[in-house]
Amino acid sequence: MDRTQSALCTSTRTVTLNNGRQMPLLGFGMSETGKPGGPQKVGIPEEVMMYGIQEAGYRSIDTARCYNTEDKVGRVLSKCGVPRDEMFVSTKIQFYEYGYDQVTRAVQESLKSLQTTYIDLVMLHYPAVPTEYGDSREVIRNSWTALEDACRSGAVRSLGVSNFDPDDMDAISESCPTPPAVNQCMYTPYWQNTDILEHCRKTGVVMTGFSPLWKTRILDRPEVVRAGERVPGRSPAQILIRWCVQNGVPTFPKTTRKERMLENSQVWDFEIPSDAMAVLNNAPQDTDADFRSDEVRTRVFELFRSWWRPIHNDDCSTLPGDSARAQDP
Repeated sequence: MDRTQSALCTSTRTVTLNNGRQMPLLGFGMSETGKPGGPQKVGIPEEVMMYGIQEAGYRSIDTARCYNTEDKVGRVLSKCGVPRDEMFVSTKIQFYEYGYDQVTRAVQESLKSLQTTYIDLVMLHYPAVPTEYGDSREVIRNSWTALEDACRSGAVRSLGVSNFDPDDMDAISESCPTPPAVNQCMYTPYWQNTDILEHCRKTGVVMTGFSPLWKTRILDRPEVVRAGERVPGRSPAQILIRWCVQNGVPTFPKTTRKERMLENSQVWDFEIPSDAMAVLNNAPQDTDADFRSDEVRTRVFELFRSWWRPIHNDDCSTLPGDSARAQDP
């Protein structure tokens, strides 16, 4: 069996979420299209996405409404020839669409864009809103209630969050009937979000990781090089991806090239030795990746405001009128 065939057999290894559903340990991310209305980065071509599914065996795609790539994912899903129930599709809703009515509408728009009757996982993308939107916890609670209703209707299979710290997660679990199944955060040897990972494992939530290669900025760091020396013939990217899945954290590397798409999937026929895993597990932490500081939150708010206006020609300084659900669950 060649490596492409091996990938087709093994890229669908899964973890079990707290609602009993299975989520692949490995997928590919869709966040490289750049800022709508501004200079565009090179997005993942549809033919590369198709290759990833048909030839490299990926069965999980991670996108978000603010990435402006749901339409592309929908086209590929409709043409790839893989049954819908074999694919795991996740998307995220950013704070400018928080609130019960807005989230309800966002889910319907995502279903249309993704050309599907259900979404496997929908996440709230960020744990706070600008102060002018009102109390973050209340806005997020109303948003989560809308996702719970979407789950009851069958439009969404699993609910999750992204970039939420333990207190943010507890606020949802304590005020809403359905706890998060997933918390997606950055996860590399150099920013492990250890407190979030430990809290997730303690509470039965699966932490998933974005940016395992950190936009390739960590491929030549000494700990990665040392680990690679213990597994000859493997690339730094494969070492970093394998480190994620070997630690039980689903991950979503990104690439625009077919050969890298295949390479990134070939992480199941080797293990990183325990001493090399220890080197990576104890790598120095880079606080540049900490999303939880007030400074970073301010930058995030401004970034997504700038993304929102060109797409929707909308003023996102205030939330539109938001109605709470008529009845409690």
